[in-house]
Amino acid sequence: MTKFQKSRGDTSGGPSPVVALGGVSCFFKREIGPYQKFEMWTRLLCWDRKWFYMVTHLVKPGVAKPPQYTLQPWRKAKKTATSGEEDEAVMREKLNKAVYATAISRYVVKKGRMTISPEEALIHADMVPPKPEGWVFKGDVSDVADDVVPAAVDEDEWNWDVIETERRRGLRFAEMFTQLDGLHDFFDGAKNGALARYPDVMSI
Repeated sequence: MTKFQKSRGDTSGGPSPVVALGGVSCFFKREIGPYQKFEMWTRLLCWDRKWFYMVTHLVKPGVAKPPQYTLQPWRKAKKTATSGEEDEAVMREKLNKAVYATAISRYVVKKGRMTISPEEALIHADMVPPKPEGWVFKGDVSDVADDVVPAAVDEDEWNWDVIETERRRGLRFAEMFTQLDGLHDFFDGAKNGALARYPDVMSI
């Protein structure tokens, strides 16, 4: 029985929650040649009332060197020495040049026909701390530039003020992606005619 079933008093053994892909878009910055190797680095960008938004970077191999792997503690990565803002700027430029493409995708959590909110899913999966009763976000991310890299946060420093600040930072990009839903309305059924029609093999 899932945590969602327990929390809602569901003992009927209904369907388990599933995660479904709801859209993806990829923006290329540099050419990726045939058989050229690259790495894919994915992180949670943000969420809204319905969707999780994930961002994936396709990058040159070996450039990203995390100091640790949470789910693979036996993996030891080389630590990069940084001694000031100048070194940080050099590393930022190096990482920027290593990006071949960036993709954004969105996912929804469904339990049968019911949609589970991303926040509820994260809380029940113990991936974020419980939200304090009566908590209200009092921060402000309006003065943070879009190209500012989020600051490193220790595991014990993640609280809902930090979580909400990062969620709203990522939501700036997710909202632009979501606006593409309006493109569905651009289909007019070729009411003014079409150039040609090419059937596939199965419909001949």
